[in-house]
Amino acid sequence: MDSSGAKKVVVLLSGGLDSATVLAMAQADGFACHAISFRYGQKHELELAAAKKVAERAGVAEHIVIDLNLRPIAASALTRDDIPIPKGRSAAEMAGAIPVTYVPARNTIFLSFALAWSETLAVSDIFLGVNALDYSGYPDCRPEYIAAYEKMANLATRASVERHEHLTIHTPLIQLTKGQIITCGLALGVDYSLTSTCYDATADGACGQCDACCGLRDLRRMGLLIRFDIDSDTELGYKRWRFHHHPVIRRDSASRRQLTLWTLIQTSLWQAVVKHGPADGRSRSRSSTSMMRGWQQSLMLHSPQVSNRGWGHGPESA
Repeated sequence: MDSSGAKKVVVLLSGGLDSATVLAMAQADGFACHAISFRYGQKHELELAAAKKVAERAGVAEHIVIDLNLRPIAASALTRDDIPIPKGRSAAEMAGAIPVTYVPARNTIFLSFALAWSETLAVSDIFLGVNALDYSGYPDCRPEYIAAYEKMANLATRASVERHEHLTIHTPLIQLTKGQIITCGLALGVDYSLTSTCYDATADGACGQCDACCGLRDLRRMGLLIRFDIDSDTELGYKRWRFHHHPVIRRDSASRRQLTLWTLIQTSLWQAVVKHGPADGRSRSRSSTSMMRGWQQSLMLHSPQVSNRGWGHGPESA
């Protein structure tokens, strides 16, 4: 517990939209958040400036940045200058083999640092923004990997062996689409203009062509709630997507109006979960993240039939 009586947790904060959303979810659950970021030799080091802004805006209890250079040991398009970052790939291409943006053992390394810090802080909860539905297909973002790491962590620490304390790794986004993640964040007041998710971001903004940008660009093509500085389909038009994740009602399409209404319904339900907690009287500290999957699965049975890249799990929409 911190001085206010709130339970302390460790949150891995990259500066991207996923980790910013997870931080907001942990805070909504009433936790005192200690955020940890990594300067690991990534080309997109601008994400650390974003992480600092997100942490400051959220008013976290503490934010630390760990310096470690993975470039000599972890070959990836995100760490090696001789491996180009893929640009302009289609959804089918992104859904294929594990991409060159995968950084070997990155989440294992990051979680190990978070584990060490959590034991030092006497913390038994770690929040992580991994996502199994994302285009990346990274092996260390799968539920079975998280379960295996949690099991290992509970065999490896003094807290678990001597005091029989159980460490829990929370991954509330792991089965959500990007659209659902953004909707949850908007409901919690996340300012996505502070985040940086692009793999090749510069001071001018996102590249608009890497896998991370293309995934978000597809949300707009589906009519989903993202406004851009320049309303065009050119590379320049997506240059600054990260500054305006903002809900707007798109044009005349009935399907888009339906999708917007569905978004408002989901947002209202998410706000209710955060505000009132679970109906069965369980502890509020676990309410929003533990209830997330249940109401999502039940309500998605009646959601608009749109691409899995957007909201539902139905066939591709026109």
